[in-house]
Amino acid sequence: MIDGRPIFRATMAKNRFKILLRFCRFDNIATRDERLKEDKLAPVRDLWVMFLAQLRACYTPGGSLSVDGQLIPTRSRCNFRQYIPSKPGKYGLRIFWCYDSDTVYPLNGEVYLGRQSQAAGVGRNTSPICNLVKRLVQPWINTGRTITTGVQTSLVGTIRRNKKEIPQELQSDPYRPEQSSIFCFDRQITLVSYVPKKRDAMILLSTLHHDKAIDNEKKNKPEIILYYNEIKGGVDRMDQMVQTYSCKRKTKHWPMTFFFNMIVGAVAAFVVWTIKKSTMERKETSSSTVIFVTIGF
Repeated sequence: MIDGRPIFRATMAKNRFKILLRFCRFDNIATRDERLKEDKLAPVRDLWVMFLAQLRACYTPGGSLSVDGQLIPTRSRCNFRQYIPSKPGKYGLRIFWCYDSDTVYPLNGEVYLGRQSQAAGVGRNTSPICNLVKRLVQPWINTGRTITTGVQTSLVGTIRRNKKEIPQELQSDPYRPEQSSIFCFDRQITLVSYVPKKRDAMILLSTLHHDKAIDNEKKNKPEIILYYNEIKGGVDRMDQMVQTYSCKRKTKHWPMTFFFNMIVGAVAAFVVWTIKKSTMERKETSSSTVIFVTIGF
Protein backbone atom coordinates (compact mmCIF):
# COMPACT_ATOMS: atom_id res chain seq x y z
CA MET A 1 0.00 0.00 0.00
CA ILE A 2 1.35 3.43 -1.00
CA ASP A 3 0.52 6.34 1.27
CA GLY A 4 0.58 10.04 0.58
CA ARG A 5 -0.38 12.30 -2.28
CA PRO A 6 0.69 11.36 -5.85
CA ILE A 7 2.67 14.60 -6.21
CA PHE A 8 5.12 13.37 -3.57
CA ARG A 9 5.93 10.19 -5.47
CA ALA A 10 6.20 12.14 -8.71
CA THR A 11 8.75 14.52 -7.17
CA MET A 12 11.35 11.99 -6.04
CA ALA A 13 11.83 8.40 -4.95
CA LYS A 14 11.34 7.44 -1.32
CA ASN A 15 15.00 6.52 -0.81
CA ARG A 16 16.09 9.83 -2.32
CA PHE A 17 13.84 11.64 0.13
CA LYS A 18 15.34 9.74 3.07
CA ILE A 19 18.87 10.61 1.95
CA LEU A 20 18.00 14.30 1.75
CA LEU A 21 16.52 14.18 5.24
CA ARG A 22 19.62 12.47 6.55
CA PHE A 23 21.95 15.19 5.32
CA CYS A 24 19.65 18.16 5.81
CA ARG A 25 21.36 20.90 7.86
CA PHE A 26 20.72 24.62 8.30
CA ASP A 27 24.10 26.17 9.08
CA ASN A 28 27.80 26.03 8.32
CA ILE A 29 29.15 23.04 10.20
CA ALA A 30 32.70 24.42 9.99
CA THR A 31 31.84 27.32 12.32
CA ARG A 32 29.16 25.62 14.40
CA ASP A 33 31.34 24.75 17.40
CA GLU A 34 32.46 28.35 17.76
CA ARG A 35 28.91 29.69 17.51
CA LEU A 36 27.58 27.11 19.97
CA LYS A 37 29.73 28.65 22.69
CA GLU A 38 27.56 31.77 22.59
CA ASP A 39 24.29 30.50 21.14
CA LYS A 40 22.71 27.13 21.94
CA LEU A 41 20.35 27.55 18.99
CA ALA A 42 23.22 28.05 16.54
CA PRO A 43 22.34 25.06 14.27
CA VAL A 44 19.01 26.67 13.31
CA ARG A 45 19.45 30.31 14.36
CA ASP A 46 19.66 31.79 10.85
CA LEU A 47 16.62 29.82 9.69
CA TRP A 48 14.66 30.83 12.80
CA VAL A 49 15.46 34.54 12.38
CA MET A 50 14.39 34.51 8.72
CA PHE A 51 11.21 32.60 9.58
CA LEU A 52 10.16 35.10 12.26
CA ALA A 53 10.93 38.04 9.98
CA GLN A 54 8.59 36.66 7.33
CA LEU A 55 5.82 36.05 9.87
CA ARG A 56 5.90 39.67 11.03
CA ALA A 57 6.18 41.07 7.50
CA CYS A 58 3.06 39.33 6.19
CA TYR A 59 0.50 40.26 8.83
CA THR A 60 -0.75 43.18 10.90
CA PRO A 61 -2.27 41.93 14.18
CA GLY A 62 -5.60 42.96 15.61
CA GLY A 63 -6.32 44.52 18.97
CA SER A 64 -5.60 41.47 21.16
CA LEU A 65 -2.33 39.57 21.48
CA SER A 66 -1.53 36.53 23.62
CA VAL A 67 1.66 34.94 24.87
CA ASP A 68 1.83 31.22 25.57
CA GLY A 69 4.21 28.28 25.40
CA GLN A 70 4.40 25.34 23.00
CA LEU A 71 6.24 22.08 23.68
CA ILE A 72 7.67 20.27 20.65
CA PRO A 73 7.86 16.61 21.74
CA THR A 74 11.30 15.06 21.27
CA ARG A 75 13.65 12.69 23.06
CA SER A 76 16.66 13.89 21.10
CA ARG A 77 19.81 14.77 23.00
CA CYS A 78 19.60 18.48 23.71
CA ASN A 79 20.91 20.48 26.68
CA PHE A 80 17.90 22.81 26.74
CA ARG A 81 15.21 20.15 26.45
CA GLN A 82 12.48 20.58 29.05
CA TYR A 83 10.38 18.17 31.06
CA ILE A 84 6.74 19.20 31.53
CA PRO A 85 4.71 16.30 32.97
CA SER A 86 1.38 17.99 32.21
CA LYS A 87 2.07 17.92 28.45
CA PRO A 88 1.33 14.81 26.35
CA GLY A 89 4.92 14.56 25.09
CA LYS A 90 6.43 15.39 28.52
CA TYR A 91 9.92 15.99 27.03
CA GLY A 92 10.67 18.46 24.28
CA LEU A 93 11.78 21.86 23.05
CA ARG A 94 9.77 24.78 24.36
CA ILE A 95 8.83 27.79 22.25
CA PHE A 96 7.06 30.84 23.63
CA TRP A 97 4.79 32.42 21.04
CA CYS A 98 3.19 35.83 20.73
CA TYR A 99 0.16 35.45 18.50
CA ASP A 100 -2.99 37.23 17.41
CA SER A 101 -5.71 36.15 19.83
CA ASP A 102 -8.48 36.27 17.23
CA THR A 103 -6.84 34.43 14.32
CA VAL A 104 -4.06 32.43 16.08
CA TYR A 105 -1.52 33.92 13.67
CA PRO A 106 2.01 33.45 15.12
CA LEU A 107 3.75 36.83 15.23
CA ASN A 108 6.90 36.31 17.24
CA GLY A 109 8.59 33.44 19.02
CA GLU A 110 11.44 32.68 21.36
CA VAL A 111 12.96 29.30 22.13
CA TYR A 112 13.64 28.48 25.77
CA LEU A 113 17.41 28.06 26.08
CA GLY A 114 17.81 27.98 29.84
CA ARG A 115 19.81 30.69 31.57
CA GLN A 116 21.24 31.87 28.29
CA SER A 117 17.83 33.24 27.30
CA GLN A 118 18.02 35.89 30.04
CA ALA A 119 19.20 39.24 28.81
CA ALA A 120 22.71 40.22 29.77
CA GLY A 121 23.00 42.71 32.58
CA VAL A 122 19.56 41.98 34.01
CA GLY A 123 19.42 42.22 37.78
CA ARG A 124 18.56 39.29 39.97
CA ASN A 125 15.32 40.90 41.06
CA THR A 126 14.05 41.16 37.49
CA SER A 127 11.62 38.42 36.51
CA PRO A 128 12.82 36.32 33.54
CA ILE A 129 9.19 35.75 32.54
CA CYS A 130 8.55 39.49 32.54
CA ASN A 131 11.61 40.03 30.33
CA LEU A 132 10.45 37.26 28.00
CA VAL A 133 7.01 38.79 27.52
CA LYS A 134 8.53 42.23 26.91
CA ARG A 135 10.84 40.85 24.23
CA LEU A 136 8.02 39.01 22.48
CA VAL A 137 5.61 41.95 22.40
CA GLN A 138 8.19 44.72 21.92
CA PRO A 139 7.09 45.60 18.34
CA TRP A 140 3.51 46.21 19.54
CA ILE A 141 4.05 48.02 22.85
CA ASN A 142 2.25 51.38 23.10
CA THR A 143 0.05 50.54 20.12
CA GLY A 144 -3.19 50.27 22.11
CA ARG A 145 -3.36 46.47 22.00
CA THR A 146 -4.38 44.14 24.82
CA ILE A 147 -1.91 41.42 25.75
CA THR A 148 -3.06 38.22 27.44
CA THR A 149 -0.32 36.20 29.10
CA GLY A 150 0.05 32.89 30.96
CA VAL A 151 2.64 34.69 32.61
CA GLN A 152 0.60 52.19 27.37
CA THR A 153 -0.69 48.45 26.53
CA SER A 154 -3.37 46.62 28.44
CA LEU A 155 -2.46 43.36 30.15
CA VAL A 156 -4.59 40.44 31.28
CA GLY A 157 -3.07 37.31 32.77
CA THR A 158 -2.83 34.81 35.59
CA ILE A 159 -0.55 35.26 38.60
CA ARG A 160 1.12 32.57 40.66
CA ARG A 161 -0.23 32.41 44.18
CA ASN A 162 3.23 32.32 45.76
CA LYS A 163 3.92 35.97 44.93
CA LYS A 164 4.44 37.92 48.14
CA GLU A 165 2.70 40.98 46.68
CA ILE A 166 -0.66 39.18 46.58
CA PRO A 167 -2.83 39.93 49.64
CA GLN A 168 -3.48 36.97 51.90
CA GLU A 169 -7.23 37.47 51.50
CA LEU A 170 -6.94 36.45 47.84
CA GLN A 171 -5.21 33.16 48.56
CA SER A 172 -6.99 29.80 48.62
CA ASP A 173 -8.96 29.22 51.79
CA PRO A 174 -11.02 26.14 52.74
CA TYR A 175 -13.69 28.44 54.18
CA ARG A 176 -14.24 30.43 51.01
CA PRO A 177 -17.41 29.28 49.19
CA GLU A 178 -17.22 27.91 45.67
CA GLN A 179 -17.81 30.32 42.76
CA SER A 180 -17.05 33.30 44.99
CA SER A 181 -14.83 36.23 43.97
CA ILE A 182 -12.76 38.86 45.75
CA PHE A 183 -11.63 42.00 43.91
CA CYS A 184 -8.77 44.39 44.64
CA PHE A 185 -8.30 47.73 42.88
CA ASP A 186 -5.16 49.85 42.72
CA ARG A 187 -5.03 52.77 40.30
CA GLN A 188 -5.26 51.14 36.86
CA ILE A 189 -4.77 47.56 38.06
CA THR A 190 -7.45 45.07 39.08
CA LEU A 191 -6.82 41.80 40.90
CA VAL A 192 -9.47 39.12 41.19
CA SER A 193 -9.44 35.85 43.09
CA TYR A 194 -12.04 33.29 42.00
CA VAL A 195 -12.78 29.95 43.70
CA PRO A 196 -13.67 27.33 41.05
CA LYS A 197 -13.70 24.58 43.69
CA LYS A 198 -12.98 24.11 47.38
CA ARG A 199 -9.42 24.81 48.56
CA ASP A 200 -8.47 26.39 45.24
CA ALA A 201 -8.19 29.93 43.94
CA MET A 202 -7.56 31.37 40.50
CA ILE A 203 -5.89 34.80 40.61
CA LEU A 204 -5.79 37.13 37.62
CA LEU A 205 -4.50 40.64 37.00
CA SER A 206 -5.99 43.06 34.50
CA THR A 207 -5.34 46.63 33.43
CA LEU A 208 -8.32 46.45 31.07
CA HIS A 209 -11.13 45.80 33.56
CA HIS A 210 -12.01 48.21 36.35
CA ASP A 211 -15.20 46.91 37.96
CA LYS A 212 -16.70 43.90 39.75
CA ALA A 213 -18.62 42.59 36.75
CA ILE A 214 -19.72 38.96 37.22
CA ASP A 215 -21.69 36.69 34.90
CA ASN A 216 -24.26 34.87 37.04
CA GLU A 217 -25.15 32.49 34.21
CA LYS A 218 -21.59 31.16 33.91
CA LYS A 219 -20.84 29.90 37.42
CA ASN A 220 -20.57 33.46 38.74
CA LYS A 221 -17.29 33.95 36.93
CA PRO A 222 -15.86 37.49 36.80
CA GLU A 223 -15.68 39.17 33.40
CA ILE A 224 -11.89 39.15 33.70
CA ILE A 225 -11.80 35.34 33.74
CA LEU A 226 -14.34 35.03 30.93
CA TYR A 227 -12.27 37.38 28.80
CA TYR A 228 -9.09 35.48 29.65
CA ASN A 229 -10.65 32.11 28.74
CA GLU A 230 -11.94 33.50 25.45
CA ILE A 231 -8.61 34.96 24.37
CA LYS A 232 -6.22 32.29 25.63
CA GLY A 233 -5.75 28.88 24.07
CA GLY A 234 -4.38 30.04 20.72
CA VAL A 235 -1.23 27.92 20.96
CA ASP A 236 -3.36 24.86 21.74
CA ARG A 237 -5.45 25.56 18.65
CA MET A 238 -2.30 26.04 16.61
CA ASP A 239 -0.90 22.75 17.94
CA GLN A 240 -4.12 21.01 16.96
CA MET A 241 -3.90 22.31 13.40
CA VAL A 242 -0.21 21.38 13.16
CA GLN A 243 -0.83 17.83 14.39
CA THR A 244 -3.71 17.34 11.97
CA TYR A 245 -1.40 18.00 9.01
CA SER A 246 1.85 16.86 10.59
CA CYS A 247 4.98 16.36 8.48
CA LYS A 248 7.13 15.07 11.34
CA ARG A 249 9.60 12.24 10.82
CA LYS A 250 11.41 10.13 13.37
CA THR A 251 14.80 11.69 13.98
CA LYS A 252 17.56 11.77 16.59
CA HIS A 253 18.61 15.31 15.68
CA TRP A 254 16.79 18.11 17.50
CA PRO A 255 17.38 20.66 14.67
CA MET A 256 15.28 18.44 12.40
CA THR A 257 12.55 18.21 15.04
CA PHE A 258 12.64 21.99 15.25
CA PHE A 259 12.44 22.27 11.45
CA PHE A 260 9.45 19.93 11.20
CA ASN A 261 7.56 22.15 13.65
CA MET A 262 7.87 25.06 11.24
CA ILE A 263 4.69 23.82 9.64
CA VAL A 264 3.21 26.59 11.81
CA GLY A 265 4.12 28.68 8.78
CA ALA A 266 1.31 26.84 6.98
CA VAL A 267 -1.04 27.88 9.78
CA ALA A 268 0.04 31.48 9.23
CA ALA A 269 -0.54 31.09 5.49
CA PHE A 270 -4.01 29.72 6.20
CA VAL A 271 -4.85 32.76 8.34
CA VAL A 272 -3.73 35.15 5.61
CA TRP A 273 -5.64 33.13 3.01
CA THR A 274 -8.90 33.23 4.96
CA ILE A 275 -8.60 36.98 5.41
CA LYS A 276 -7.93 37.54 1.72
CA LYS A 277 -10.84 35.36 0.65
CA SER A 278 -14.27 36.92 0.62
CA THR A 279 -17.04 35.42 2.73
CA MET A 280 -18.71 33.96 -0.36
CA GLU A 281 -15.53 32.29 -1.59
CA ARG A 282 -14.89 30.77 1.83
CA LYS A 283 -18.34 29.19 1.88
CA GLU A 284 -17.60 27.44 -1.41
CA THR A 285 -14.46 25.81 -0.04
CA SER A 286 -13.64 23.58 2.90
CA SER A 287 -11.55 25.98 4.98
CA SER A 288 -8.17 24.61 6.05
CA THR A 289 -8.43 21.42 3.99
CA VAL A 290 -8.30 23.34 0.71
CA ILE A 291 -5.22 25.41 1.43
CA PHE A 292 -3.25 22.59 3.05
CA VAL A 293 -3.99 20.29 0.11
CA THR A 294 -2.98 23.10 -2.26
CA ILE A 295 0.43 23.54 -0.64
CA GLY A 296 1.05 19.81 -0.69
CA PHE A 297 -0.15 18.25 2.58
